[in-house]
Amino acid sequence: MKRSTLPILVIVLLVPNLVFAAWWNPFTWFKQDSNSDKQQVQQTLVKYQEPVNYSQPTLKTFYVQADNTRVHDCASLSCKVIANYPTNTELTLVYASATDLPDWVQFTFPDSNGATTTGYIKSTMLGENKVVIQKVVPTGTLCNGDYYNQCPSGQNFVCPSTGKAYCDTPKTNDQMCVDKYGSYSYFAGQKTCGCKTGYGWNSTQTSCVAVQVKNGYQSCSESFPNETWDGTYGSNGKYNCICQNGYIWNSTQAICVSYQQQYLQQAVDKANSVACQTAKQNQQIKQKELDDFEASNPPNLSLDTMQGIGGGIQDMVAQRLSTYVQAVSDANQAENRACLP
Repeated sequence: MKRSTLPILVIVLLVPNLVFAAWWNPFTWFKQDSNSDKQQVQQTLVKYQEPVNYSQPTLKTFYVQADNTRVHDCASLSCKVIANYPTNTELTLVYASATDLPDWVQFTFPDSNGATTTGYIKSTMLGENKVVIQKVVPTGTLCNGDYYNQCPSGQNFVCPSTGKAYCDTPKTNDQMCVDKYGSYSYFAGQKTCGCKTGYGWNSTQTSCVAVQVKNGYQSCSESFPNETWDGTYGSNGKYNCICQNGYIWNSTQAICVSYQQQYLQQAVDKANSVACQTAKQNQQIKQKELDDFEASNPPNLSLDTMQGIGGGIQDMVAQRLSTYVQAVSDANQAENRACLP
C-alpha cells in the first residue's frame, strides 16, 4: 500500500505545475499573440515583394560635348589616342546620369577593321543632352565649295578648276620673261623680252643661251659702225656705245657719221631749207601779181573772155594775164621741188 502511494503523489504534484506554467500564466498569453502577429506580417510582406532582375542593367545615352574629343587606350591623358569623336557622338553607357560617371569612362566600339576595341574618355567630355550647334553664315569668296577670306593687299585671289584657292603675288615683267624664256632673259620694254649680256636667242627664239662673250668695244663696233664702248652699262646690262673720235651722231641719233659728212649734210639741209623758203616767197609774189592784175581789170576777166573780145587792147590784156598765170604755175612747181620732204 505504501509502495503505490508514492508514485501517485509525484504525479499529483508535478502535473498541475507543468500545466499552469505553459497555459495558465496570464503573462504568456499576450506575448504569444504578439509574436504570432509579427510573423504573419513578415510572411505577408515577403509574399508580395516583386523580385529584382539584375541581369538587365539600366542603359542611358550620353553625348560628346566638344569636337575632336580624344579617346585613349587607357585611363590617362598620357595614353595613346586611338580615336577622335565629333560633337554629339552618341555613347550608350550603364549609368543613370552624368553625375554617376567615373572620372574615366570605359566603353567598347568597333575599330576600322570591325574588331571590338576598348576605349577610355573623360567624363567631363560627356553630357546627357545634345550640344546645340549655332550655324554660321558663310562669308567671303566661294571656290569649289569652300569660302575664303579676302587676299592681302597686292595679291590676287586664284580659284583653280579643282582643289583649294590661294593668294598669288602678281609677277613683274622681268619675272614673266624669266618664266617664259629662262633666267637669262629680261623685260626689254614694249611687251618684248631680251637676252642678257653674254646670252642670245637660240635658233627657235624660245630661250636665251650662252654665246661667245664679247667685250664692250667689240660689241659696239660690230653692232654700230664707227661706234665704241664708253666703259659703262645700261640698266638692262648691255654696253653703252658712243661715237668714235672724228664722228658724231646724225640728226636722228641712229648712226655715227664723220664730221665732214655731218657738216655736208647740215649744209645740204640748210641749202634745201633756203631754197624751199625762196621758192615759197617767189610763189607768193607771183600769186599776188596775178591777183592784183585781175583786180584792176573788169569783172569776170579770164583768158576766154579776153580772146572773145578781140582788138589790140584786148589782145595785150590777154597776153599779160596769160603771162601771170604761167608765172604762178612755174612758182608752184619750183616750191614743190625745193620743199621735198
